Amino acid sequence: MLDFKLIANGEEFELLCEELLRAEGLTIIKRPSRGPDSGADMIASTSKKDALGFEEESKILVECKHYAHSGRSVRESNTGSIVERTISNNCNKYLLITSTVPSSGLAKQIQAISSNPSIPIAASFWSKNDIEGRLQAYTALIDRFFPAEVKSFPLKPVETPSGHIIAVHLHPDFSSELQDLIELWNSKQTHIEFVSIRPPREIEGQLLKNEELECQQGLRLAKQIKLEAGFSDRDGIIIFYEGRLFSEEWYQLFSDNLPFASIEELDCSIISLHVKRSLVPNEKLSYEWFAMVVQSMLYALGIAAGLDYHTATRTCIMDFNNEMSDILLGIKYGPKFCPTCKRALQEHKHLLVLAEEAQKFVHVKEAVERVPIRMRLRDERQERAEKYEYDIVLSFAGEDRKYAAELADSLDKKGVNVFYDDFEKDLLWGEDLYTYLDELYRFKAKYCVAFLSKNYAAKMWTNHERKSAQSRAFTENRPYILPIRLDDTEIPGIRPTVAYLTWNNESAESIAEILVKKLGTDD
Repeated sequence: MLDFKLIANGEEFELLCEELLRAEGLTIIKRPSRGPDSGADMIASTSKKDALGFEEESKILVECKHYAHSGRSVRESNTGSIVERTISNNCNKYLLITSTVPSSGLAKQIQAISSNPSIPIAASFWSKNDIEGRLQAYTALIDRFFPAEVKSFPLKPVETPSGHIIAVHLHPDFSSELQDLIELWNSKQTHIEFVSIRPPREIEGQLLKNEELECQQGLRLAKQIKLEAGFSDRDGIIIFYEGRLFSEEWYQLFSDNLPFASIEELDCSIISLHVKRSLVPNEKLSYEWFAMVVQSMLYALGIAAGLDYHTATRTCIMDFNNEMSDILLGIKYGPKFCPTCKRALQEHKHLLVLAEEAQKFVHVKEAVERVPIRMRLRDERQERAEKYEYDIVLSFAGEDRKYAAELADSLDKKGVNVFYDDFEKDLLWGEDLYTYLDELYRFKAKYCVAFLSKNYAAKMWTNHERKSAQSRAFTENRPYILPIRLDDTEIPGIRPTVAYLTWNNESAESIAEILVKKLGTDD
């Protein structure tokens, strides 16, 4: 059973839904985006021929609800007027996709829409079980979005006429794109059989660390991956590493590739992604980034075929450039080999075929447009996992629970990872709350939102939470406790000069929006 809590936020869940719909054969007309969405997370379309041979197109308004962290069902109030929104977006079908389940009331409402002939749309929903069932046919999606569930699933080598096999590590940020490319390469030539491979999670975790790696250690890791997957010593392998490479002779500053080095008769290439990420920041990532990855693979194959690199810019795969302008120039017109390299590759014409097909592939926007989104989301997930378990922790008196519940609900809808005790009953059950809450308010959240009131000042547990939060705030060089005043009661340790929000002047929704902005500003 897949754990949908591994999906960090609503944006990442929308990306999963988008890629699942694409895999199921639908065309995405409107993609998910940040900000207002006019009541539509995305719009998809599909068509089929009727009995007379005419094309019938369906436009589907897709709504994505990611409530796995709280475990709540999706209620009627969470979806609003389904019929009105579907029609206003010029769609004739509605699909709710949720990482939990719809409430019984919402399920009945959706079923009633489809069964009523006077309503001009059809409606349906996918619950978490429906999503999981459909994902079984698309292991690459499970691999990417549920990394803790993945063990390894290498494809076994297939003998080729030349007997030359190269295993290619499917990096989670661009696994489907790379799979599509190597399948294309295999269909266009028979000299090399490219075989996709995913190492076990504990090994791949080493490759995804943005740390310095000594080259010989990296080569030994590549050998371990290759042999455990059932390949032989004579087979090649290409792996991707997030950090820098170094050896006794050199330290990587600009070069991004260790092309087919040899250790104990092992042919392997380690391609560092560190420099590429540095040269092209995530917010500017586009097809050029994936094109650089592909160009590095072809560079390694060129070295293995006996080519040498150029220090002069020829917009060639074998250019060894330090300047971003030169690199982007090569990407714009490539990847391709220069005339000199083409003449040298007359006995390796399959490399010319690979370059030609790669050039077509990387310039098709739809083929690679989702790579930078995955990279950013994985970075955000890793940053969150490394720093804090929660974005927000709420501190409130029991008498003021209704206010905390409203804010928790609004934050949860926006994909904010919030600690609210009703959301975490399974975690709290059996815990020593004195110790658990002390650690929670001191270490486990980015911000503590405190609902200040006469009840808050009087309660033993809220005083315990406040003291733990203040202990953390004392060590921070930025605000940690964010107060919301329900009345004018003075709270020990909260100075009157500290800026606060007043519940009577705000709403749960407006406060949630402010918190989302604050979290986004910190990122």
